[in-house]
Amino acid sequence: ELELARRHLEDALRLHRSVGDRALEPIVLANLSQLELWEGNKARAPEHALAALDIAEAVQAADLQVLALWSMGNAELAAKQCIEAAQTFERAQAVACAIDSALQHDATAGTARVALSVGDFAAALQAIEPLLSRLERDVTLEGTLGTRLIQLTCYQVLAGCKDSRAGAVLERVHASLQERAATITDPRLRERFLTAVPENREIVAAWEAANQAISEALAP
Repeated sequence: ELELARRHLEDALRLHRSVGDRALEPIVLANLSQLELWEGNKARAPEHALAALDIAEAVQAADLQVLALWSMGNAELAAKQCIEAAQTFERAQAVACAIDSALQHDATAGTARVALSVGDFAAALQAIEPLLSRLERDVTLEGTLGTRLIQLTCYQVLAGCKDSRAGAVLERVHASLQERAATITDPRLRERFLTAVPENREIVAAWEAANQAISEALAP
């Protein structure tokens, strides 16, 4: 329910500002930045992310700085500003590692997505190797911002490198997505969940493409 989400986020932002609660503004602004990307408004996403970063730095909240930097990196990558995005994700990872935050894994996946976007498969594979090892021990990557986006990134890199591990990663993330979708009882909302969220949509498309390829290979 993206429009409803926008109204709630904008109401929350107004409320935080009316009571002078700056410390929570970056969370709302980062979510607004992501919402803009989900709705295809690439020009507005960096504006919210930058505002989130400015406040997070002003209140000296390192965890919120990582959130804001991750949002900024996503916005820059969506705008094809790959050099800037790479630097932003690297900065996010440094701050996250300094406070031992699980958000470092989101930043690492962001770095891999940048490398993938410029066709540097070797760098992308090098970036995700620690994530693959981590996923073997903790499939949910507890504490991260977007576990499915991280797993999707791992799959896309492995598939691009024609790595044999790609199929297992895709199967795992698709099963997780379908398990989550099954908990949504409203059919319309369940369909929106699978189609309106970009990473969910890409996971479904990748799964369907993989099964189509298998069917064609087995056809007489």
